[in-house]
Amino acid sequence: MKTVKNLIKVTLIVNLILLLISCNEDSPVKVDTEKNAADIQEYISKLSYNPDQMLNVQATGGEESKREVLEDTSSTITAGNTTTICRQTTYNLKKNFDQIAILRPTTGIVWAGALVKGNQSLMDGIPEPIGIERAPITFSVNLPGMGANGTRTVNNPAASSVQAAIDSSLEWWNNNAYVDGYVNAANSSFHLGTSYSSKQLSLDVDLNAEWASGSVSTQFNYFSSETKKVVMAVFKQAFYDVIFDTPTSPEKVFSEEASLDKVKNIINDSAAPAYIKSVTYGRIIMFRMESTSSYKSADIEAAFRYAAGYSVDGNLKTTYEEILTESSIDLVTIGGNAAVATEPISSSKTNSANTILDKVRGIISGQNAVYSKDNPGVPIAYSVFYLKDNSLAKLGYTTEYTANECVTTQNSNTIKVYLDEFVVNNDCDGWPLGDGDFWFRVRILNENNNQLVTQYDSGSWIKYGDGDTKKINTTKTFTLPRNVGKKFTVQLICWEQDYDILGKGFYDSRMNGKTASGTHSFTSSGSWSGTSGRRYVSTGDKNCNVGLYYTVTIQ
Repeated sequence: MKTVKNLIKVTLIVNLILLLISCNEDSPVKVDTEKNAADIQEYISKLSYNPDQMLNVQATGGEESKREVLEDTSSTITAGNTTTICRQTTYNLKKNFDQIAILRPTTGIVWAGALVKGNQSLMDGIPEPIGIERAPITFSVNLPGMGANGTRTVNNPAASSVQAAIDSSLEWWNNNAYVDGYVNAANSSFHLGTSYSSKQLSLDVDLNAEWASGSVSTQFNYFSSETKKVVMAVFKQAFYDVIFDTPTSPEKVFSEEASLDKVKNIINDSAAPAYIKSVTYGRIIMFRMESTSSYKSADIEAAFRYAAGYSVDGNLKTTYEEILTESSIDLVTIGGNAAVATEPISSSKTNSANTILDKVRGIISGQNAVYSKDNPGVPIAYSVFYLKDNSLAKLGYTTEYTANECVTTQNSNTIKVYLDEFVVNNDCDGWPLGDGDFWFRVRILNENNNQLVTQYDSGSWIKYGDGDTKKINTTKTFTLPRNVGKKFTVQLICWEQDYDILGKGFYDSRMNGKTASGTHSFTSSGSWSGTSGRRYVSTGDKNCNVGLYYTVTIQ
Protein backbone atom coordinates (compact mmCIF):
# COMPACT_ATOMS: atom_id res chain seq x y z
CA MET A 1 0.00 0.00 0.00
CA LYS A 2 2.84 2.34 0.85
CA THR A 3 4.48 1.60 -2.49
CA VAL A 4 1.29 2.53 -4.35
CA LYS A 5 1.07 5.85 -2.51
CA ASN A 6 4.67 6.70 -3.41
CA LEU A 7 4.01 5.83 -7.04
CA ILE A 8 1.02 8.17 -7.08
CA LYS A 9 3.13 10.98 -5.62
CA VAL A 10 5.85 10.54 -8.23
CA THR A 11 3.26 10.51 -11.01
CA LEU A 12 1.71 13.74 -9.76
CA ILE A 13 5.12 15.47 -9.55
CA VAL A 14 6.05 14.40 -13.09
CA ASN A 15 2.71 15.60 -14.46
CA LEU A 16 3.15 18.93 -12.69
CA ILE A 17 6.62 19.39 -14.20
CA LEU A 18 5.33 18.52 -17.67
CA LEU A 19 2.47 20.98 -17.22
CA LEU A 20 4.85 23.76 -16.25
CA ILE A 21 7.10 23.04 -19.25
CA SER A 22 4.10 23.02 -21.57
CA CYS A 23 2.86 26.33 -20.23
CA ASN A 24 6.31 27.86 -20.66
CA GLU A 25 6.48 26.77 -24.32
CA ASP A 26 3.01 28.02 -25.16
CA SER A 27 3.38 31.33 -23.34
CA PRO A 28 6.93 32.79 -23.91
CA VAL A 29 8.01 35.72 -21.85
CA LYS A 30 7.26 38.84 -23.85
CA VAL A 31 10.11 41.28 -24.57
CA ASP A 32 9.10 44.91 -24.21
CA THR A 33 10.01 45.94 -27.79
CA GLU A 34 9.03 49.55 -27.25
CA LYS A 35 11.33 49.86 -24.24
CA ASN A 36 14.12 48.05 -26.11
CA ALA A 37 13.82 50.45 -29.05
CA ALA A 38 13.76 53.43 -26.70
CA ASP A 39 16.88 52.15 -24.92
CA ILE A 40 18.71 51.74 -28.24
CA GLN A 41 17.66 55.23 -29.32
CA GLU A 42 18.87 56.70 -26.04
CA TYR A 43 22.17 54.82 -26.18
CA ILE A 44 23.00 55.96 -29.72
CA SER A 45 21.89 59.54 -29.11
CA LYS A 46 24.22 59.75 -26.10
CA LEU A 47 27.29 58.46 -27.93
CA SER A 48 30.10 60.99 -27.52
CA TYR A 49 32.49 61.34 -30.46
CA ASN A 50 34.01 64.12 -32.52
CA PRO A 51 33.30 63.34 -36.20
CA ASP A 52 35.96 65.76 -37.44
CA GLN A 53 38.65 64.10 -35.32
CA MET A 54 37.39 60.61 -36.04
CA LEU A 55 37.62 61.04 -39.83
CA ASN A 56 40.47 63.58 -39.90
CA VAL A 57 38.44 66.45 -41.39
CA GLN A 58 40.80 69.22 -42.54
CA ALA A 59 40.50 72.98 -42.04
CA THR A 60 40.13 74.19 -45.63
CA GLY A 61 38.10 77.35 -45.04
CA GLY A 62 34.99 75.80 -46.52
CA GLU A 63 36.73 74.93 -49.79
CA GLU A 64 37.09 71.42 -51.19
CA SER A 65 40.86 71.60 -50.80
CA LYS A 66 43.59 73.94 -49.62
CA ARG A 67 47.22 74.13 -50.74
CA GLU A 68 49.86 76.02 -48.75
CA VAL A 69 53.45 76.75 -49.77
CA LEU A 70 55.93 75.57 -47.15
CA GLU A 71 59.17 76.31 -49.03
CA ASP A 72 60.04 77.79 -52.41
CA THR A 73 63.50 77.90 -54.03
CA SER A 74 64.76 78.40 -57.57
CA SER A 75 67.99 78.20 -59.57
CA THR A 76 69.06 79.35 -63.02
CA ILE A 77 71.63 77.71 -65.29
CA THR A 78 72.75 79.26 -68.58
CA ALA A 79 74.63 77.08 -71.05
CA GLY A 80 75.30 78.26 -74.58
CA ASN A 81 72.06 79.38 -76.18
CA THR A 82 69.81 77.92 -73.47
CA THR A 83 68.69 78.95 -70.01
CA THR A 84 67.21 76.44 -67.56
CA ILE A 85 65.17 77.72 -64.63
CA CYS A 86 64.36 75.13 -61.95
CA ARG A 87 61.89 75.83 -59.19
CA GLN A 88 61.35 73.58 -56.18
CA THR A 89 58.20 74.23 -54.19
CA THR A 90 57.12 72.20 -51.17
CA TYR A 91 53.38 72.23 -50.51
CA ASN A 92 50.97 71.04 -47.84
CA LEU A 93 47.76 69.82 -49.48
CA LYS A 94 44.55 69.35 -47.50
CA LYS A 95 41.36 67.90 -48.93
CA ASN A 96 37.95 66.80 -47.67
CA PHE A 97 35.67 64.33 -49.42
CA ASP A 98 31.87 64.14 -49.35
CA GLN A 99 31.94 60.88 -51.33
CA ILE A 100 34.22 57.85 -51.31
CA ALA A 101 35.28 56.57 -54.73
CA ILE A 102 35.22 52.80 -55.13
CA LEU A 103 38.82 51.93 -56.01
CA ARG A 104 39.03 48.47 -54.47
CA PRO A 105 36.70 45.45 -54.29
CA THR A 106 33.73 46.20 -52.01
CA THR A 107 31.16 43.69 -53.26
CA GLY A 108 28.73 42.76 -50.48
CA ILE A 109 29.80 45.67 -48.29
CA VAL A 110 28.73 48.83 -50.10
CA TRP A 111 25.01 49.11 -50.82
CA ALA A 112 22.44 51.83 -50.17
CA GLY A 113 21.18 51.48 -46.60
CA ALA A 114 24.09 49.36 -45.33
CA LEU A 115 25.20 50.07 -41.77
CA VAL A 116 28.93 50.68 -41.33
CA LYS A 117 31.30 51.95 -38.67
CA GLY A 118 32.69 55.47 -38.82
CA ASN A 119 36.28 54.50 -38.06
CA GLN A 120 39.68 54.00 -39.73
CA SER A 121 38.33 51.30 -42.02
CA LEU A 122 36.11 53.93 -43.62
CA MET A 123 39.16 56.16 -44.11
CA ASP A 124 40.89 53.25 -45.88
CA GLY A 125 38.03 52.74 -48.32
CA ILE A 126 36.98 49.40 -46.77
CA PRO A 127 33.93 50.18 -44.61
CA GLU A 128 33.39 47.77 -41.72
CA PRO A 129 29.81 46.42 -41.68
CA ILE A 130 27.63 46.54 -38.58
CA GLY A 131 26.13 43.06 -38.17
CA ILE A 132 22.89 43.75 -36.34
CA GLU A 133 19.43 42.54 -37.38
CA ARG A 134 17.78 45.07 -39.70
CA ALA A 135 14.35 46.52 -40.15
CA PRO A 136 12.97 46.86 -43.71
CA ILE A 137 14.50 49.68 -45.76
CA THR A 138 13.22 51.89 -48.56
CA PHE A 139 15.35 53.36 -51.33
CA SER A 140 14.85 55.10 -54.67
CA VAL A 141 16.58 55.03 -58.06
CA ASN A 142 16.74 58.54 -59.55
CA LEU A 143 16.59 57.80 -63.27
CA PRO A 144 14.36 60.28 -65.17
CA GLY A 145 10.80 59.13 -65.75
CA MET A 146 11.05 56.46 -63.05
CA GLY A 147 8.48 57.97 -60.69
CA ALA A 148 7.05 55.59 -58.08
CA ASN A 149 8.55 52.64 -59.94
CA GLY A 150 11.95 53.77 -58.73
CA THR A 151 11.00 53.42 -55.05
CA ARG A 152 11.47 49.98 -53.52
CA THR A 153 11.10 48.48 -50.03
CA VAL A 154 13.26 45.52 -49.03
CA ASN A 155 12.03 43.56 -46.02
CA ASN A 156 15.26 41.67 -45.32
CA PRO A 157 17.95 44.11 -46.43
CA ALA A 158 21.28 42.67 -47.53
CA ALA A 159 23.57 43.27 -50.49
CA SER A 160 21.87 40.58 -52.59
CA SER A 161 18.27 41.54 -51.85
CA VAL A 162 18.93 45.25 -52.40
CA GLN A 163 20.68 44.55 -55.72
CA ALA A 164 17.74 42.41 -56.84
CA ALA A 165 15.37 45.29 -56.09
CA ILE A 166 17.63 47.73 -57.98
CA ASP A 167 17.69 45.37 -60.97
CA SER A 168 13.89 45.27 -60.91
CA SER A 169 13.70 49.08 -61.03
CA LEU A 170 16.22 49.27 -63.87
CA GLU A 171 14.35 46.61 -65.82
CA TRP A 172 11.16 48.69 -65.54
CA TRP A 173 13.00 51.80 -66.78
CA ASN A 174 14.56 49.92 -69.70
CA ASN A 175 11.18 48.56 -70.80
CA ASN A 176 9.12 51.70 -70.18
CA ALA A 177 10.80 55.08 -69.62
CA TYR A 178 13.57 54.39 -72.16
CA VAL A 179 10.98 53.36 -74.75
CA ASP A 180 9.07 56.59 -74.03
CA GLY A 181 12.12 58.62 -75.05
CA TYR A 182 13.83 59.29 -71.73
CA VAL A 183 17.61 59.40 -72.12
CA ASN A 184 19.99 59.71 -69.20
CA ALA A 185 23.36 61.12 -70.22
CA ALA A 186 26.05 60.98 -67.57
CA ASN A 187 26.48 63.78 -65.05
CA SER A 188 30.24 64.21 -65.36
CA SER A 189 32.80 65.69 -62.97
CA PHE A 190 36.30 66.50 -64.20
CA HIS A 191 39.55 66.87 -62.25
CA LEU A 192 43.07 67.36 -63.57
CA GLY A 193 46.48 67.35 -61.92
CA THR A 194 50.22 67.05 -62.49
CA SER A 195 51.83 64.11 -60.68
CA TYR A 196 54.54 64.73 -58.09
CA SER A 197 53.58 61.97 -55.63
CA SER A 198 50.94 59.25 -55.66
CA LYS A 199 48.91 60.69 -52.79
CA GLN A 200 49.12 64.28 -54.07
CA LEU A 201 48.00 63.23 -57.55
CA SER A 202 45.12 61.13 -56.25
CA LEU A 203 43.84 63.97 -54.06
CA ASP A 204 44.12 66.49 -56.89
CA VAL A 205 42.04 64.33 -59.23
CA ASP A 206 39.37 63.77 -56.55
CA LEU A 207 40.32 60.17 -55.88
CA ASN A 208 42.44 58.92 -53.01
CA ALA A 209 45.33 56.50 -53.24
CA GLU A 210 44.48 55.25 -49.72
CA TRP A 211 41.18 53.87 -51.08
CA ALA A 212 42.90 52.04 -53.91
CA SER A 213 44.42 48.60 -54.11
CA GLY A 214 46.05 46.38 -56.71
CA SER A 215 46.05 47.59 -60.30
CA VAL A 216 44.15 50.77 -59.44
CA SER A 217 46.81 51.81 -56.95
CA THR A 218 49.62 51.40 -59.50
CA GLN A 219 48.00 53.98 -61.79
CA PHE A 220 49.16 56.71 -59.38
CA ASN A 221 52.81 55.61 -59.50
CA TYR A 222 53.82 57.73 -62.48
CA PHE A 223 55.68 60.87 -61.44
CA SER A 224 56.95 64.04 -63.07
CA SER A 225 60.68 64.73 -63.10
CA GLU A 226 63.04 67.38 -64.45
CA THR A 227 62.84 65.79 -67.91
CA LYS A 228 59.30 64.38 -67.95
CA LYS A 229 55.90 65.66 -66.92
CA VAL A 230 52.95 63.41 -66.07
CA VAL A 231 49.40 64.74 -66.05
CA MET A 232 46.29 62.77 -65.11
CA ALA A 233 42.69 63.70 -65.91
CA VAL A 234 39.77 61.92 -64.24
CA PHE A 235 36.14 61.91 -65.35
CA LYS A 236 33.56 60.49 -62.95
CA GLN A 237 30.44 60.01 -65.04
CA ALA A 238 27.34 59.33 -62.91
CA PHE A 239 24.43 57.54 -64.61
CA TYR A 240 22.14 57.39 -61.56
CA ASP A 241 22.09 57.21 -57.75
CA VAL A 242 20.44 54.71 -55.43
CA ILE A 243 19.33 56.73 -52.41
CA PHE A 244 18.40 55.27 -49.02
CA ASP A 245 15.49 56.96 -47.22
CA THR A 246 16.81 58.89 -44.22
CA PRO A 247 15.81 57.16 -40.96
CA THR A 248 13.58 59.24 -38.72
CA SER A 249 15.31 57.93 -35.59
CA PRO A 250 18.43 55.78 -35.03
CA GLU A 251 16.62 52.73 -33.66
CA LYS A 252 14.33 52.55 -36.71
CA VAL A 253 17.04 50.83 -38.78
CA PHE A 254 17.09 47.80 -36.44
CA SER A 255 14.58 44.98 -36.23
CA GLU A 256 12.68 44.20 -33.04
CA GLU A 257 15.03 41.25 -32.46
CA ALA A 258 18.04 43.57 -32.09
CA SER A 259 18.90 43.80 -28.41
CA LEU A 260 20.48 46.71 -26.59
CA ASP A 261 23.31 44.44 -25.43
CA LYS A 262 24.18 43.51 -29.00
CA VAL A 263 24.12 47.15 -30.06
CA LYS A 264 26.46 48.02 -27.18
CA ASN A 265 28.85 45.21 -28.10
CA ILE A 266 29.26 46.51 -31.67
CA ILE A 267 28.64 50.25 -31.48
CA ASN A 268 30.54 52.65 -29.21
CA ASP A 269 32.23 56.04 -29.14
CA SER A 270 35.22 54.81 -31.17
CA ALA A 271 33.05 52.97 -33.70
CA ALA A 272 30.25 55.44 -34.37
CA PRO A 273 27.30 53.97 -36.28
CA ALA A 274 26.78 55.26 -39.80
CA TYR A 275 24.89 54.25 -42.92
CA ILE A 276 25.52 54.40 -46.64
CA LYS A 277 23.12 57.09 -47.77
CA SER A 278 23.66 56.80 -51.52
CA VAL A 279 25.58 54.79 -54.08
CA THR A 280 26.43 56.34 -57.45
CA TYR A 281 26.49 54.12 -60.53
CA GLY A 282 28.37 55.04 -63.69
CA ARG A 283 31.98 54.85 -64.82
CA ILE A 284 35.39 56.30 -63.92
CA ILE A 285 37.76 57.01 -66.80
CA MET A 286 41.30 58.30 -66.39
CA PHE A 287 43.67 59.71 -68.98
CA ARG A 288 47.38 59.68 -68.24
CA MET A 289 49.45 62.02 -70.40
CA GLU A 290 53.25 62.00 -70.41
CA SER A 291 55.37 64.63 -72.12
CA THR A 292 59.12 65.15 -72.36
CA SER A 293 58.73 68.63 -73.80
CA SER A 294 60.06 71.75 -72.10
CA TYR A 295 56.58 73.18 -71.59
CA LYS A 296 55.37 74.14 -68.14
CA SER A 297 52.99 71.84 -66.28
CA ALA A 298 50.25 74.45 -66.59
CA ASP A 299 50.63 74.41 -70.38
CA ILE A 300 50.41 70.61 -70.52
CA GLU A 301 47.32 70.63 -68.29
CA ALA A 302 45.75 73.28 -70.53
CA ALA A 303 46.58 71.18 -73.59
CA PHE A 304 44.59 68.28 -72.18
CA ARG A 305 41.69 70.57 -71.29
CA TYR A 306 41.69 71.56 -74.95
CA ALA A 307 41.76 67.88 -75.99
CA ALA A 308 38.79 67.20 -73.70
CA GLY A 309 36.74 69.92 -75.38
CA TYR A 310 37.03 72.71 -72.85
CA SER A 311 37.36 76.27 -74.15
CA VAL A 312 40.87 77.71 -74.27
CA ASP A 313 42.59 80.83 -75.55
CA GLY A 314 42.37 80.61 -79.34
CA ASN A 315 45.83 82.13 -79.69
CA LEU A 316 47.32 79.13 -77.88
CA LYS A 317 45.63 76.33 -79.81
CA THR A 318 48.69 75.80 -82.00
CA THR A 319 50.87 75.40 -78.91
CA TYR A 320 48.42 72.96 -77.30
CA GLU A 321 48.20 70.87 -80.47
CA GLU A 322 51.99 70.70 -80.56
CA ILE A 323 52.05 69.47 -76.96
CA LEU A 324 49.42 66.81 -77.71
CA THR A 325 51.24 65.44 -80.73
CA GLU A 326 54.51 65.24 -78.78
CA SER A 327 52.94 63.43 -75.80
CA SER A 328 51.82 59.89 -75.07
CA ILE A 329 48.27 59.40 -73.79
CA ASP A 330 46.83 56.27 -72.13
CA LEU A 331 43.23 55.55 -71.19
CA VAL A 332 42.53 53.80 -67.87
CA THR A 333 38.99 52.59 -67.11
CA ILE A 334 37.77 51.26 -63.77
CA GLY A 335 35.05 48.64 -64.21
CA GLY A 336 32.98 46.43 -61.95
CA ASN A 337 34.52 45.61 -58.56
CA ALA A 338 37.40 48.03 -59.33
CA ALA A 339 38.81 46.01 -62.25
CA VAL A 340 41.23 48.04 -64.40
CA ALA A 341 41.71 48.15 -68.17
CA THR A 342 44.44 50.23 -69.85
CA GLU A 343 44.48 51.25 -73.51
CA PRO A 344 46.99 53.45 -75.38
CA ILE A 345 45.36 56.42 -77.13
CA SER A 346 48.37 58.06 -78.73
CA SER A 347 52.16 57.81 -78.74
CA SER A 348 54.54 60.71 -79.19
CA LYS A 349 54.60 62.03 -82.76
CA THR A 350 52.41 59.23 -84.16
CA ASN A 351 49.04 60.96 -84.50
CA SER A 352 47.87 64.34 -85.71
CA ALA A 353 46.29 66.75 -83.25
CA ASN A 354 42.88 66.27 -84.89
CA THR A 355 43.11 62.50 -84.50
CA ILE A 356 43.94 62.87 -80.81
CA LEU A 357 41.09 65.34 -80.28
CA ASP A 358 38.61 62.98 -81.96
CA LYS A 359 39.76 60.01 -79.88
CA VAL A 360 39.70 61.77 -76.51
CA ARG A 361 36.40 63.53 -77.07
CA GLY A 362 34.82 60.37 -78.46
CA ILE A 363 35.70 58.48 -75.30
CA ILE A 364 34.39 61.21 -73.01
CA SER A 365 31.09 61.87 -74.76
CA GLY A 366 30.49 58.73 -76.87
CA GLN A 367 27.74 56.14 -76.46
CA ASN A 368 29.35 54.77 -73.29
CA ALA A 369 28.66 58.12 -71.58
CA VAL A 370 24.90 57.37 -71.67
CA TYR A 371 23.08 54.86 -69.46
CA SER A 372 21.37 52.00 -71.29
CA LYS A 373 20.49 48.38 -70.73
CA ASP A 374 23.75 47.40 -72.41
CA ASN A 375 25.72 50.07 -70.55
CA PRO A 376 24.31 50.05 -67.00
CA GLY A 377 27.38 51.34 -65.21
CA VAL A 378 28.95 50.05 -62.01
CA PRO A 379 29.12 51.41 -58.44
CA ILE A 380 31.73 54.19 -58.53
CA ALA A 381 31.18 56.15 -55.30
CA TYR A 382 29.12 56.32 -52.13
CA SER A 383 28.25 58.78 -49.38
CA VAL A 384 28.08 58.01 -45.67
CA PHE A 385 25.95 59.68 -42.97
CA TYR A 386 26.05 59.27 -39.19
CA LEU A 387 23.13 57.37 -37.69
CA LYS A 388 23.08 59.50 -34.55
CA ASP A 389 22.01 62.74 -36.24
CA ASN A 390 21.89 62.04 -40.03
CA SER A 391 24.86 64.33 -40.62
CA LEU A 392 27.27 63.86 -43.52
CA ALA A 393 30.47 61.96 -42.70
CA LYS A 394 33.26 63.96 -44.31
CA LEU A 395 36.67 62.37 -44.71
CA GLY A 396 39.84 64.45 -44.56
CA TYR A 397 43.32 63.75 -45.91
CA THR A 398 46.56 65.68 -46.06
CA THR A 399 49.99 65.27 -47.62
CA GLU A 400 53.21 67.16 -48.19
CA TYR A 401 54.99 67.00 -51.54
CA THR A 402 57.63 68.83 -53.54
CA ALA A 403 57.00 70.01 -57.09
CA ASN A 404 60.11 70.22 -59.26
CA GLU A 405 59.46 72.43 -62.28
CA CYS A 406 62.33 72.92 -64.73
CA VAL A 407 61.82 74.86 -67.93
CA THR A 408 64.59 75.15 -70.52
CA THR A 409 64.32 77.90 -73.09
CA GLN A 410 66.48 79.17 -75.91
CA ASN A 411 67.94 82.60 -75.40
CA SER A 412 67.65 83.39 -79.10
CA ASN A 413 66.18 81.95 -82.27
CA THR A 414 67.69 81.49 -85.68
CA ILE A 415 65.04 82.79 -88.06
CA LYS A 416 64.92 81.90 -91.73
CA VAL A 417 62.72 83.94 -94.06
CA TYR A 418 62.30 82.26 -97.43
CA LEU A 419 61.39 84.87 -100.07
CA ASP A 420 59.32 82.86 -102.52
CA GLU A 421 57.99 85.10 -105.28
CA PHE A 422 56.97 88.62 -106.26
CA VAL A 423 53.52 88.84 -107.90
CA VAL A 424 52.03 91.57 -110.12
CA ASN A 425 48.29 91.27 -109.67
CA ASN A 426 47.49 94.39 -111.74
CA ASP A 427 50.19 96.11 -113.83
CA CYS A 428 48.96 99.67 -113.22
CA ASP A 429 47.81 99.92 -116.89
CA GLY A 430 50.99 101.54 -118.22
CA TRP A 431 50.28 104.74 -120.24
CA PRO A 432 49.45 104.93 -123.09
CA LEU A 433 49.40 101.13 -123.50
CA GLY A 434 51.38 98.10 -122.39
CA ASP A 435 52.86 96.70 -119.25
CA GLY A 436 54.64 98.61 -116.51
CA ASP A 437 58.24 98.49 -115.39
CA PHE A 438 58.63 97.42 -111.75
CA TRP A 439 61.44 97.63 -109.26
CA PHE A 440 60.97 96.05 -105.81
CA ARG A 441 62.91 95.53 -102.63
CA VAL A 442 62.30 93.30 -99.61
CA ARG A 443 63.64 94.48 -96.26
CA ILE A 444 63.67 92.63 -92.95
CA LEU A 445 63.62 94.93 -89.92
CA ASN A 446 63.78 94.35 -86.20
CA GLU A 447 63.76 96.37 -82.96
CA ASN A 448 60.29 97.71 -83.71
CA ASN A 449 61.12 98.24 -87.40
CA ASN A 450 63.90 100.79 -86.96
CA GLN A 451 66.91 98.58 -87.67
CA LEU A 452 67.65 96.82 -90.94
CA VAL A 453 68.55 93.16 -90.55
CA THR A 454 68.90 92.15 -94.19
CA GLN A 455 67.32 92.90 -97.55
CA TYR A 456 66.81 91.65 -101.11
CA ASP A 457 66.72 93.93 -104.18
CA SER A 458 65.32 93.10 -107.63
CA GLY A 459 68.40 94.87 -109.06
CA SER A 460 66.79 96.36 -112.16
CA TRP A 461 63.55 97.51 -113.74
CA ILE A 462 61.57 94.55 -115.06
CA LYS A 463 58.52 94.72 -117.31
CA TYR A 464 55.50 92.85 -115.95
CA GLY A 465 51.88 92.45 -116.98
CA ASP A 466 48.80 91.35 -115.06
CA GLY A 467 49.44 88.04 -113.28
CA ASP A 468 53.17 87.92 -113.98
CA THR A 469 55.48 86.64 -111.23
CA LYS A 470 59.13 86.91 -110.38
CA LYS A 471 60.58 83.86 -108.60
CA ILE A 472 62.90 85.10 -105.86
CA ASN A 473 63.88 81.76 -104.27
CA THR A 474 66.14 83.33 -101.67
CA THR A 475 66.48 82.65 -97.93
CA LYS A 476 67.53 85.33 -95.47
CA THR A 477 68.84 84.07 -92.11
CA PHE A 478 69.31 86.08 -88.93
CA THR A 479 69.20 85.71 -85.14
CA LEU A 480 66.95 87.49 -82.64
CA PRO A 481 66.62 87.20 -78.84
CA ARG A 482 63.52 85.48 -77.45
CA ASN A 483 62.20 88.47 -75.53
CA VAL A 484 58.51 89.19 -75.19
CA GLY A 485 57.64 92.11 -77.45
CA LYS A 486 60.61 91.59 -79.77
CA LYS A 487 59.52 91.97 -83.41
CA PHE A 488 60.73 91.53 -86.93
CA THR A 489 59.01 92.77 -90.06
CA VAL A 490 59.11 91.50 -93.62
CA GLN A 491 58.53 94.62 -95.75
CA LEU A 492 57.91 94.83 -99.49
CA ILE A 493 58.67 98.19 -101.20
CA CYS A 494 57.74 98.66 -104.86
CA TRP A 495 58.03 101.30 -107.60
CA GLU A 496 56.33 101.29 -111.00
CA GLN A 497 57.42 103.33 -114.02
CA ASP A 498 55.43 104.26 -117.14
CA TYR A 499 56.52 106.17 -120.28
CA ASP A 500 54.93 109.09 -122.14
CA ILE A 501 54.60 109.32 -125.94
CA LEU A 502 58.10 110.72 -126.15
CA GLY A 503 59.46 107.70 -124.31
CA LYS A 504 60.26 109.61 -121.18
CA GLY A 505 59.77 107.59 -118.02
CA PHE A 506 57.77 108.75 -114.98
CA TYR A 507 56.75 107.15 -111.70
CA ASP A 508 53.14 106.09 -111.20
CA SER A 509 52.00 107.68 -107.94
CA ARG A 510 49.87 104.65 -107.14
CA MET A 511 52.99 102.50 -106.81
CA ASN A 512 55.72 104.99 -106.00
CA GLY A 513 57.50 103.54 -102.95
CA LYS A 514 54.36 101.81 -101.69
CA THR A 515 54.94 99.26 -98.90
CA ALA A 516 53.33 96.09 -97.56
CA SER A 517 54.45 94.51 -94.29
CA GLY A 518 54.10 91.33 -92.27
CA THR A 519 55.09 91.76 -88.61
CA HIS A 520 55.97 88.84 -86.31
CA SER A 521 56.26 89.24 -82.52
CA PHE A 522 57.63 87.04 -79.74
CA THR A 523 54.66 86.43 -77.42
CA SER A 524 54.25 85.58 -73.75
CA SER A 525 53.36 82.02 -74.79
CA GLY A 526 56.99 81.53 -75.86
CA SER A 527 56.57 81.57 -79.64
CA TRP A 528 56.71 83.91 -82.61
CA SER A 529 53.37 85.01 -84.03
CA GLY A 530 52.20 84.43 -87.58
CA THR A 531 54.85 81.95 -88.63
CA SER A 532 52.71 79.04 -89.79
CA GLY A 533 52.23 78.30 -93.47
CA ARG A 534 52.89 80.43 -96.55
CA ARG A 535 52.53 84.16 -95.82
CA TYR A 536 51.32 86.86 -98.22
CA VAL A 537 51.41 90.68 -98.14
CA SER A 538 50.26 93.10 -100.84
CA THR A 539 50.00 96.83 -101.59
CA GLY A 540 48.27 99.10 -104.11
CA ASP A 541 44.70 99.39 -105.36
CA LYS A 542 42.50 97.30 -107.63
CA ASN A 543 44.20 98.54 -110.82
CA CYS A 544 47.73 98.77 -109.50
CA ASN A 545 48.57 95.96 -107.09
CA VAL A 546 51.56 93.77 -106.24
CA GLY A 547 52.32 91.17 -103.56
CA LEU A 548 54.97 88.99 -101.95
CA TYR A 549 54.83 85.33 -100.88
CA TYR A 550 57.22 84.16 -98.14
CA THR A 551 57.57 81.61 -95.35
CA VAL A 552 59.16 81.82 -91.89
CA THR A 553 61.05 79.01 -90.15
CA ILE A 554 62.06 79.29 -86.49
CA GLN A 555 64.96 77.27 -85.11
